[in-house]
Amino acid sequence: MTAPEAPDDAARIAAIRQGLSLYHASGEFFELRFLDVKNDKWKPKTIAGYFDDLDLAASVVAKFDGRGQCYVTLNPVDPAVATRYYKRVEENPKITTGDKEIAHRRRLLIDLDAKRPSGISADEAQHEAAKAKARVIFQALRDDEGWDDPLAVIDSGNGIHILYALDLPNDDAARDTVKHTLEKLDRRFSDDVVKVDLTVFNAARIVKIPGTLAMKGDPTPERPHRRSRILWQPEGS
Repeated sequence: MTAPEAPDDAARIAAIRQGLSLYHASGEFFELRFLDVKNDKWKPKTIAGYFDDLDLAASVVAKFDGRGQCYVTLNPVDPAVATRYYKRVEENPKITTGDKEIAHRRRLLIDLDAKRPSGISADEAQHEAAKAKARVIFQALRDDEGWDDPLAVIDSGNGIHILYALDLPNDDAARDTVKHTLEKLDRRFSDDVVKVDLTVFNAARIVKIPGTLAMKGDPTPERPHRRSRILWQPEGS
């Protein structure tokens, strides 16, 4: 089975830039990381680099879209570490961003996936179950808990990301706050079908870039590769 048809280059780069802008503003550094990048020798590579220009970053991501998994750091990095691979990418980097190298916590990620074996794409029922769970959580947090609306609801290609604004220092107290928040959401909303991911509390978490192709396992009619995309943003965003 072939991958879904990609948008034309201009539209694809524009969608990727919009996706990156959910996490970062031009002028702050972030890491791009590409996993399992295929090449002519069929030896998948990891590739990473640091950028502070959304236009340049989007053009770089577009080159790897469809060749591997495309990720960005959830939070901005300390500008000092960006000199490792400054506005360029490095194949098989010896060092990538660590939790202590995050400048500030700006985002809270609720990551919802239907339970399935690792390394494969979701089938349609699993994909739809994650969407349904996201709607329940969105409404409950807004109506019952008084949370502000999220910055976006994103189809990751296999599950759903609900992205909230955060303004916390990168310290142990903030880590524990995020961790405990996810644990509370897990206890309330996870079930036998869809689970709140408890592992995404760390400051240097990387996240799928909206606008890129999710490529877990080989695509089949039952478990296709899907393009990640923004499903919802507040009016005026």
